[in-house]
Amino acid sequence: MQQMKRYWLVNESAPHYNLGLEKARRWLERQGHEVVYAPFSMEARAFDAVWFSVIFSWHLPRVFEHAALAHAWGKSVEIGGPATAVNAGQIEKATGVKPFTGVDHRFETEPGEYLATFTHRGCVRNCTWCIVPKTEGDVQEIPDFIPAKMVHDNNFPATSEAHQVRAIERLSKAVPRVDFDQAFDARLFDQWHLDLYKKARPLVWRFSFDFWGIQPDVERVCGLFQKEGLMDRHIITIFALVGFGEGMEKDIARVQRIAELGAYPYPMRYVPLDSLEKRPPAKGWDANPGMITQLKRFYGDPIGKKYLQNEGWKDKSDDSFENWLKRIKPKQAGEQNQIPMTL
Repeated sequence: MQQMKRYWLVNESAPHYNLGLEKARRWLERQGHEVVYAPFSMEARAFDAVWFSVIFSWHLPRVFEHAALAHAWGKSVEIGGPATAVNAGQIEKATGVKPFTGVDHRFETEPGEYLATFTHRGCVRNCTWCIVPKTEGDVQEIPDFIPAKMVHDNNFPATSEAHQVRAIERLSKAVPRVDFDQAFDARLFDQWHLDLYKKARPLVWRFSFDFWGIQPDVERVCGLFQKEGLMDRHIITIFALVGFGEGMEKDIARVQRIAELGAYPYPMRYVPLDSLEKRPPAKGWDANPGMITQLKRFYGDPIGKKYLQNEGWKDKSDDSFENWLKRIKPKQAGEQNQIPMTL
């Protein structure tokens, strides 16, 4: 008979929901172990093992400190989570513990009620700014996934049609409305997908416009929703990667184009996968480091736009953020497509 042990589980990216650690807790409890899921504290010293999970690289300093201490206590220490994929070396150097990288199949399909799920892992793309190819690899469908309201799939349209039909059927029966919180790939999305996904009654339809090379597909998809009478900024969100390398003018032009199409533009600041800063300097934005936040507020919602037009724009007392946008002429920047930054 397996000996019962005491485990202290730490979500170093709290308060963000940590699906992997939730599954680990249930997996350990099902085996009869005592589990405490809580922030790291000196109380963990009384436990046999301490597990850490970190989602974002800028939370790694917490792991460095806490895991090193737990390791010094002589505890059995495990470190996992998405942020370990490209930071394994510095984690091991700082803590003395070699982290686990990738998907932990010990509890990938652990039964239970969760706030989120994956119906597949991986992606057919190899975008240089994305961690998914490094953590999950190519597409792997999960036939026995556990339905939940929020779906974390990284490229759902890239799965087989049979899987998509099966997954939508299971999700639509399990929850009233599904929230696909990752962007659909516009290059793969067509009328067939729109008709099928509507059965799951998505809370929001999300896409991405991360470089100018996919502009035709983004506009084509918006045309599909326009035809269905669904083109509304409260229904369609389009992410726009900014600060990766196209330059400030091209970044802003993409965000403007999203707004022109009638969707909700969501600028996403590029953060290097090994960055210990949440908001590091953005390429091409060096002279205007605070403008990404201003841009997000300006296009993100009417209240933010009104705030910036009136009292929120403090850099120039007699100017407005909108006039600043016009002066840098992002329209012309968007007229020349950038080569795709994905394989």
